[in-house]
Amino acid sequence: MYKEKIEDVLKILETSENGLSSQEAKKRLIKYGPNEILEKKTDSWLKIFGKQFINFMSIILTIAGILAIIFGIITKNNEEKIINFIEAGVIFLILIINGLIGTIQEYNASQTLKELKKIGALTSKVLREGKISIINTNDLVIGDIVLIEDGSIIPADLRLLHSSSLQIQESSLTGESIPVEKEAKWIGIEEVGISEQLNMCFSSTIVVYGNGIGIVVKTGIKTEIGKIANALIEEKSPQTHIEKSMNKIGKILTYVGAIAALIVIVLGFFKVFLVTKTNLWTEPILVAVSVAVSVIPEGLPTMASVLMAMGVKKMAKKNALVKKLPSVETLGCCTCICCDKTGTLTLNQITLAKLVSIHDIIKGKEEDLINLDNEKNDNKNLKFLLKIGLLCNNGEIDEKGGLFGDPTETALLKGAEKFSLNYKEIKKENKRVFELPFDSFRKMMSVVCESNEKRIIYTKGALDELLSICKTYIDKEGKKQNLTPEIIQKIKEKNISLSQNALRVLGYAFSDISSEISLDSNIENNLTFVGMSGMIDPPRLEVKEAVKQCYDAGLKVVMITGDHGITAKAIAKELLIFKDNDQIMNGDELDKISDEELVRRIENITVFSRISPTGKMRIVKALQKNNEIVSMTGDGVNDAPSLKAANIGVSMGISGTDVAKSSSDLILLDDNFATIGKAVFEGRRIFRNIQKVIQFLVSGCIAEVLIIVFYSVISVFPHLTINNHEWHEVLNPIQILTLNLVTDTIPCIALGMDELSIGSYKKKPQEFKNLFSRSIIYNTAMAGLWISIISIVGYIIGNAYFDNEYAGMTIAFITLSFSQTVHAFNMQSNSISMFSKQNKFNKWIPILSFSSLFIVVIMVFISKTGGKITEAILGIDTEFDWWVWVVMILISLSIIPFLELLKFFERRKMNRTNHII
Repeated sequence: MYKEKIEDVLKILETSENGLSSQEAKKRLIKYGPNEILEKKTDSWLKIFGKQFINFMSIILTIAGILAIIFGIITKNNEEKIINFIEAGVIFLILIINGLIGTIQEYNASQTLKELKKIGALTSKVLREGKISIINTNDLVIGDIVLIEDGSIIPADLRLLHSSSLQIQESSLTGESIPVEKEAKWIGIEEVGISEQLNMCFSSTIVVYGNGIGIVVKTGIKTEIGKIANALIEEKSPQTHIEKSMNKIGKILTYVGAIAALIVIVLGFFKVFLVTKTNLWTEPILVAVSVAVSVIPEGLPTMASVLMAMGVKKMAKKNALVKKLPSVETLGCCTCICCDKTGTLTLNQITLAKLVSIHDIIKGKEEDLINLDNEKNDNKNLKFLLKIGLLCNNGEIDEKGGLFGDPTETALLKGAEKFSLNYKEIKKENKRVFELPFDSFRKMMSVVCESNEKRIIYTKGALDELLSICKTYIDKEGKKQNLTPEIIQKIKEKNISLSQNALRVLGYAFSDISSEISLDSNIENNLTFVGMSGMIDPPRLEVKEAVKQCYDAGLKVVMITGDHGITAKAIAKELLIFKDNDQIMNGDELDKISDEELVRRIENITVFSRISPTGKMRIVKALQKNNEIVSMTGDGVNDAPSLKAANIGVSMGISGTDVAKSSSDLILLDDNFATIGKAVFEGRRIFRNIQKVIQFLVSGCIAEVLIIVFYSVISVFPHLTINNHEWHEVLNPIQILTLNLVTDTIPCIALGMDELSIGSYKKKPQEFKNLFSRSIIYNTAMAGLWISIISIVGYIIGNAYFDNEYAGMTIAFITLSFSQTVHAFNMQSNSISMFSKQNKFNKWIPILSFSSLFIVVIMVFISKTGGKITEAILGIDTEFDWWVWVVMILISLSIIPFLELLKFFERRKMNRTNHII
């Protein structure tokens, strides 16, 4: 509609400047639907619950559970039947618990997000039947006439009918931070971009100055913002790092289990058909199923979910709302944080920082207002400069001292307090008789005020444009002097100096005018230059330290902003984001280079200025092609695509739009960069704890598999006996399940409560990318091997000294339980000794580890009176002499010196490579 003339727009939309009738509005509301942006439909509880099982580990566990049920049905042995059914029940119970944890967290996050949207009394002022009405914004229809003013949120896409000094902040749509001047005039029939459609106002943008009247031409998803939101509905977020890692681990364990099961079946069939010739072909298959179940740590998905849920709760207390559980771990391996400047790195509060009069410029001085006390200051030159800023100003102060209006103008009002200037008195003494509002062409604002029957023009604006119409300045004696080239050069040098310190510079001038001169645009000439001011959006105090911590931890921080390059670079330098060898790239340069060249150059670029929404997406993808795991911040609708594309999309809870929040994985409730840093380190803690849990659980699984394979090998040779006793199975399925649920899962909870070690704050992100490094695989395998050896030793001792086929199995079970529990104390670090003070004390490790041991001992002692099933499971000869218990404890404790030796060699290796422990 921007190409149509006003009378044609009214005709096409069948309306008038008096608005629609109420009856017609109702018809159109039925026809076009409510003025709402459709959001992605919130998944039901059932669908969210179902999604928790769409991962490799859950699928494998489900298959294992089904196999257990099948073999429970086909086996004729009642004890084995019960064991198989119990096994299947426990597996499915674990899956259900895991699904519930993920479902509850995702649902709670969605509810919190709804609260953040603050859906409420959004209303619009419209003309209907020639009368002004206040209606719900959702009830706006095409053809409605809408009145807009300072502070209004544009409720739909409007074609302007009338405008007066109208300026609109379109950053939520275009990313441009500077307000756009709008005019109702016809701009012609040529195709132009959104940013150049100056007679249009777009939904969700904000009026920062002036007023106007517009006709609704598009509502809901037909608006420009609605199109973006609608395009995002079906777009899927990339798979998170933890999901990829867990699937990878699940596949590896499945391959290991399959190989072990194949060995067991081959050996079992060899024994059945060639050695014993019993034709009990189901026995090897049942043992193979035990192997398959053993190698899959059933508690791993649940433990990972529990640890992430605890981390989410902890992060929420630090103003970071995580929408989905896996996202919190992805933060831990984040390598690059891309962030906006305004509001995230800065306070989003324009502040008057410097004042420089023409005399100060000549002397090379300036007044720092940031550190200036709110006391009476008598510098007449600066007072006069501020007086111009107050008169050439449309900001307002309410009765309670609140400031309203353009941020630049309210900053002048606030700065005047430090010079005891009374805004209302100055306005009263200098009656405004004419105004030339700011526009993007002149880049100035002028007012003509009358005082004591004398007219004076006061002007403020961009320095270069202002200097071009200034001819004089006033010297110390109060006489007008010509602006010489030397003085103009000094003014320009001061402008550059202020700009390089991240200050936005405005110039100030005035001139007496004759009452006979007509008040029009030609009055801006032959002005007298007074001085300049520097304004800044101050950096958040805590951000500098947060950036330093990020760099120490190997994270790259990249600033992406719509500001000028000089200002962006200055802020980035102050916050330590931009360093000596870094590069800056502006939007024009970015648009000219190819994606391939961007990938090559992006490694050294830490500041992007004047960047469009499309540019943000290119930056994210280029970083990802450089193997970076990218966190991207944003608050506007235009940021939504890049938030979706990033590994972790981070939206602003205060200033962010609903579309941005819906597209993100993490919401900063305080819009603060420092909160991202805290979230990253919390993600690292969770990653490391999940890594410990996986290492701990897998080492136990390896031990169990090796024990079963060992028995399968040894049982092929029936002539090999211990004290005339044939080899009996070392572990049975229920023992394995008991180990997985008691001595594995309970200590895991304690490991999940470990704090991040001091060294981990300075480790490089690469160390948080892979859940299994070579050293961790080695340590896990060696721990599993040692546990299996000492368990088999316990089995041999039992068979050798006790005339009972279950004694060896009982001692093996107890030894395996004890050694696995003791192993939890070693898990705080793979290199630091468990006795070192470098480890932060975790009280839950001894509490929960000894609790699991207590449960095992109780189970052993009560098995004697538990009937045939418990006898078959844990053995009947539980009344061991004290020395047997001592032997079992000593054998179990042997894992400590063994792992300490491994850690010693690991430290030596790390010291040789200057690696942080």
